[in-house]
Amino acid sequence: MDFQSASTERTGADKTGVFGSSVEHGNAESLDSSLTADKKSCEQEPARLRQRWLGKRLGNSVSKPTVKLGLVARIPFYLIASLLSATAMAKVWMLLTDPFADIRVGIPHEVLWITVVLELCLAFENWRIRDIRAMAFLNSIVFGLFASFGGIRWTMGYSSCGCSGNLELPGWMFIIIDVVIVCWFMRSPGQYLQTVSGLGLLRSYWSRKTSGVKGRLAGLVLFCLSVVSMQLPAAAPLRSILLGEPPIGATVTFDGPLTTERELRGTIKITNRSDTSAGIIGVNRSCSCFDFVENPVMKNLAGGESVILPVRIKPKKSGQLHQRVVLFLDHPKQFRLNVDVIKFVSGVK
Repeated sequence: MDFQSASTERTGADKTGVFGSSVEHGNAESLDSSLTADKKSCEQEPARLRQRWLGKRLGNSVSKPTVKLGLVARIPFYLIASLLSATAMAKVWMLLTDPFADIRVGIPHEVLWITVVLELCLAFENWRIRDIRAMAFLNSIVFGLFASFGGIRWTMGYSSCGCSGNLELPGWMFIIIDVVIVCWFMRSPGQYLQTVSGLGLLRSYWSRKTSGVKGRLAGLVLFCLSVVSMQLPAAAPLRSILLGEPPIGATVTFDGPLTTERELRGTIKITNRSDTSAGIIGVNRSCSCFDFVENPVMKNLAGGESVILPVRIKPKKSGQLHQRVVLFLDHPKQFRLNVDVIKFVSGVK
């Protein structure tokens, strides 16, 4: 019933003094109170509209600085995500286009692929930022480990940490970036406490996971750790037990220490431990600084015998040297032989 019809009915009722058969005295009083409330509502409606409009205006003026502050707080995480995405894509490009990718950076292919996946996952989490404190703690731990890894490689003589793929940027540059990121999240006592509180949030996230999810994540972590540990030089005996010794192997020796811009002679001793002869049908090198004195292609390796191939090397820069020569073989059980040269090169004396 609208206001006009109700007023008409009320006026008619006042004139006649009689309501219809379905209207009683109590209903008339209820109708009277309803009409009064409607009148008050109509009188107050403009005021409510003005108040709602003013509230929206004030609300927008208050919320805009809050949104800007939130975006400013997210900018460091977006920069970190961009950096991780760029380094991951650089590694992917190197792995897909360079057959000597592991030689370029001195890290096995398996470890490089695991690093790419971890960098992309961390970049994704930095893009969406479910919790700033948890991400601050996670970034501090990860980039602290990156800085430690880069520092260790720097002390070992590697000029690059391998973070940028084939783009050989100096290793100290990435060490500085890693340290700056960690210091940013620890820049003040309040920020330090906020970053450390992220550990508790990560624990709460982990506790809410089901046992099945926890088991799969733990298994994935153990698998990655086992793959990385199997690539260490100390794990060579274990690899030979699990994977078996290849029938054809090689050892490299040089006549003295390696020095930049000085040619040095050496030998590669290839041993065929099988009963089947093998022929060398192709050669590929990771660097022109390392070469054979005579072309080894078409040489034959009889079963149970060894062949010595003279080589020469002339390092171009000081530091850790990690190069490889690949010999392609005509053998039923082994199709290629990797001859790695891992030495330290001193400066010109």
